[in-house]
Amino acid sequence: MALLYTNISIRSRENNLLDELSVLRERARELELTLSRRADLDAEQLLAEPSPQHVPRIAAPGQTSSAGERLDGVAIVCCLDGPGWLQNRYTMSVQNIVMGLPSTWKVQLFHKGSIQSRKGIERNRGLARLINAGRVVVTELDGEWKKRSRSELYLSRYFWSQLVLSEKFMFFGHGGVLCHNSNFTLGDFLHYELCASPDGGFALITKSRVLEFLEQSLPGDSQYMKKIHGPIPFLLGGIRKLPGISTAPNDVLDKFVLNQRDAYQGIPFAISGTMADLSPEDRKGYIDTCPEIKMIFPLLTIRHASVRAIP
Repeated sequence: MALLYTNISIRSRENNLLDELSVLRERARELELTLSRRADLDAEQLLAEPSPQHVPRIAAPGQTSSAGERLDGVAIVCCLDGPGWLQNRYTMSVQNIVMGLPSTWKVQLFHKGSIQSRKGIERNRGLARLINAGRVVVTELDGEWKKRSRSELYLSRYFWSQLVLSEKFMFFGHGGVLCHNSNFTLGDFLHYELCASPDGGFALITKSRVLEFLEQSLPGDSQYMKKIHGPIPFLLGGIRKLPGISTAPNDVLDKFVLNQRDAYQGIPFAISGTMADLSPEDRKGYIDTCPEIKMIFPLLTIRHASVRAIP
C-alpha cells in the first residue's frame, strides 16, 4: 500500500513538472515573439531615420559633387534602376574599385534620381560612407536624360561631358572585379589612350577620343542610337578605328583584364564575366588567386560558369 501511494505521489509530481514546463515554454514563445517584434520595429525605425553619417551627400540634378576638383582620373559606375539583388551589391562593387585606385583618382557614380535609383544608393550605407568620405562623387542625370535608354545615354555627348573632373577615366560594369593580388596596378596601363576588354566590362579611355568619335560618326538621332545593342562595345570598336590612337596591344590587354580567353598565365589586373570559355582547371586557378570574383558571382564554381555578366 505504501508503495502504491509513493507511485501516485511521483506521478503527481511528474504531471506538475510537465505542467510547469509547458507554462515555461509558452512564456518563452511569447518572449521570443515580443523580442522579434521589437527587433523588426527597431530595424524599420533605423531604415526610416538613418543617422546623419549614413545619409549620402548627393548633388542636385545636372551637377556633380566636388565639381570644382581636378583629378588624374575617375572610374565611372552607373547605378541606374537596377533590381534589388543587384543594388545590394553596390557597396561591395564600388569598394572593390576604390581599393584599386590611386589616391588621385575617385569613383564617379551616375544615377537617375528616381525612387528606385535613390533607394539603391541609400540602402547601401557602406556606399554612403564612401560618398561622405569624398572617395565617391555623385552625378544625378537631369531633365530628359532620366528617361533615356542606356544606348542613348552612353552614346550621347551629354553623358561624356559630365566627366568634368578628369580627361582620363575607367569604365566598369557590375560584372567584374579588380584582383588585388595582382602584380599590376592601374598605373601600368595609363599611357594608352584606349585599353579595354572586348565586352567593355573594363575600359581605360581618354575622354577627348570618345567625343571625337561621337562627333565624327554618330548623328544626334535618338531613334538610331536606340537600335544599337551593347553601346559600350560599339563605342570602343569605333574609338579603336580613330587615326593615330594609342591602343594597348593584346599582350597588355591580357594583363589588364581577363575576359574569356586564357592567354596570360598570371593574375590579371581585373576579371570581367564568368570565364565561361575557360577550362575547369584554369577557372579554378583564377577563382583561387582572385577570390573577389566570387563576391560578384557567389554561385560561380569551377565547373559551372553559365551566369551572365551584368553590363
